Amino acid sequence: MLNLHCFVFLVAVASIINYVSTCTLSVLGISPLFTQTFGSRTIAFKAREDKVYFEDSVKAYCSNGELIVESQTNNYDSYYYPLQPGIYNTFEFHCFNNMIDINDVEHINVRVSCSNEIKLKLYESSAVLPKCGGFNNYAIGFNHVDLGEVIKAGICYDLDALSLKFAMYVASSKNVLISKKNHNSGVLPVSLDFDLKTNDLNNFFDLIKKDSLDSALANQFQVDNLIQDKSISIELQHWDTFNTIWWRQLREENWRYFLEALGQRTKSAQRSYVVSVGTYGNITMPSATNNCTSSKPNLLTVKTSDTEVLVPAYMWAYVKSLAADDKEEFVVIGHNSPYAEDPEHNPFCAVDMCDEIEWLKESKFGYLRRLPTLGYTFCCPPDEVANIIDYIPLHVTADGETTVKNTEGYYDVIRSNNN
Repeated sequence: MLNLHCFVFLVAVASIINYVSTCTLSVLGISPLFTQTFGSRTIAFKAREDKVYFEDSVKAYCSNGELIVESQTNNYDSYYYPLQPGIYNTFEFHCFNNMIDINDVEHINVRVSCSNEIKLKLYESSAVLPKCGGFNNYAIGFNHVDLGEVIKAGICYDLDALSLKFAMYVASSKNVLISKKNHNSGVLPVSLDFDLKTNDLNNFFDLIKKDSLDSALANQFQVDNLIQDKSISIELQHWDTFNTIWWRQLREENWRYFLEALGQRTKSAQRSYVVSVGTYGNITMPSATNNCTSSKPNLLTVKTSDTEVLVPAYMWAYVKSLAADDKEEFVVIGHNSPYAEDPEHNPFCAVDMCDEIEWLKESKFGYLRRLPTLGYTFCCPPDEVANIIDYIPLHVTADGETTVKNTEGYYDVIRSNNN
């Protein structure tokens, strides 16, 4: 009989242990960034299909503006605001008996949102990007109460010439950010120096904007973000600091196909890449006459009240895998000019290596990249390109191996799970 009593007791204890209280937060409008601790790590994510399911607790964070919380204590009451308006930008919700505890009051239904989207800020970086020692180093991101620095992009900028040298970001399919506590969550070699926060440079200077081109140029060219990866460019669309002048065909055709292939690679192979993007050279307009005696090139330029911008002849992207067991790295270069005659790779490297990269070769980019009307595009080894573009951000260690900072499981990409 004693054994039977023990058995019944153990079954009862096991039933209690196996019961897990689960709660649901609904998201209406702009999703906060949610965080949960997972052992020694913090996991950050956005709502999936406007729902967040959690056990124990979850913290909601709005970096720009107010956290808005609406709730019901039962199914018959109207929704009300349990938190004092204008006070909170972050709050931790606790789950108990399938009810959500807010300030010691249990609620059956809770809706959350942010009054504004997460706003990225521009900071001067004390850490220097490779090949950017003589220029200004900036980082764009925000500071999270649990995660610390969340860095979306690093920038090398020539402030004297009001010229963007290159930008650096991480291409990844990861839907969450995973960080050790008190650890810089970014993998980019820049930092957010909070005492050196700046405003966007277009607050001080008349930089090129989408409407800076005259009607003649706008037929073939457009001002747009140097970073064309949609997961990043959407967040940077209001920053004129990143603007450059694209040949419309290259941006909308082969460069887009390249980014689509890279995005598919990050998903299918679960790889993340550091991508550095920049421009090189200047477009020379063809002469309106057959007079070949003039030695002065007719450079294509766009003027503002503060600067004169030369339209670049090439766009480039230096792509390097972040996987410790993957040495994959290459530079994609696209002709940014409708006036290029017989475009080829020879000015930058001896051999076009795009077809050596299987996932590029088999993509739409691989089939169309050599068509001049879509923006002739090719691939080169980074060390050969560095002989021509001396500011391409290769990082060379003492033993000569080109490296970037290893992720070790950290990602600077935060996207909604249903994106």
